[in-house]
Amino acid sequence: MEDSFDLLDVMLQIDLSYRSIEPNLRNAAALEDTAAAANDLLAWSDDPTFVSFVQSDRFYSDAEPFLALRDVMKAGAQRVLDGANAEDLDEVRAGFIEMKQTCVRCHKRYSPSY
Repeated sequence: MEDSFDLLDVMLQIDLSYRSIEPNLRNAAALEDTAAAANDLLAWSDDPTFVSFVQSDRFYSDAEPFLALRDVMKAGAQRVLDGANAEDLDEVRAGFIEMKQTCVRCHKRYSPSY
């Protein structure tokens, strides 16, 4: 039972990155911090617990749509990172919106009950 919160731990780390990006969507002075948060989010998105979760007894659905949503979240985070590196606040915002919509869709459908 020791590792039963692995996915929750990863999601909390992703949420920390997400919350670091959100207040700076139009803040050119925070682009370096935004890029670092997006990079962290990308790293956590590749955590193996996503695959472990879909292979566990707690997951009652098809893994491919779940992992596809994770990939769309990653694409949004990459877009945030690329926008921050290019100093393009419109791209940062667009990537963030992509991430946010994916997070909402995934959590509505797949969020486990801890």
